[in-house]
Amino acid sequence: MNLMLFGLVLIVLCFYTPYTVDNTLYVIDVLPDFIGYLILWATLEKRRINKRMRGLYTAVSVMTLLSFLFFLAQVKVFFANFLEGNLTFLRWILDGLTLVWGEYGDLILLVAVLILGWLHFAMLGYWEQDNRHKLHCTVCKAGMLLCGISALCHVGATFILLPFSWHWIAYPASLAAVAAAWFVMKDSREMLTGTNEIVKERLFGRKK
Repeated sequence: MNLMLFGLVLIVLCFYTPYTVDNTLYVIDVLPDFIGYLILWATLEKRRINKRMRGLYTAVSVMTLLSFLFFLAQVKVFFANFLEGNLTFLRWILDGLTLVWGEYGDLILLVAVLILGWLHFAMLGYWEQDNRHKLHCTVCKAGMLLCGISALCHVGATFILLPFSWHWIAYPASLAAVAAAWFVMKDSREMLTGTNEIVKERLFGRKK
């Protein structure tokens, strides 16, 4: 679960550091999103216990590949010659992703926040099936609200210029949502195997 927490932090935070190659300035994300998505994909693989979670797993699978391509676009300068001679089509894709990230990077982060909100939505469906976990349900709803706030801030950062950075609101809201996700998932150890009787009852109904 701590590994999943680390993966969630990686996908919702973005910190760039500059580097220079041949007197040209480039930037790279020191917290690569694709590692976070890969961790999330691996941990969700055994947690597809309801329709919402299975849908989340599919979305994370797609974003794992896409975020890896975005990372390659950030470091393509190191293998540009190879791409030019062998994989020209891939170079075109990476060049296009570089332009997309430059113009709409915050909308890519918006997708990460929506993934986190979807996780809360899936967990809400898991915990709301009995009345013994009202606190977990409340935390899931709070996590969805925090993700909504963060998502609006990422949209605002793309289209509305303010004297302060929208990220001062977006990142704390996202981190609070990550903490909420950790809380609602840390008690769901039976999800790891899907063989617990509670899970069987929730998936297939009570035996008569």
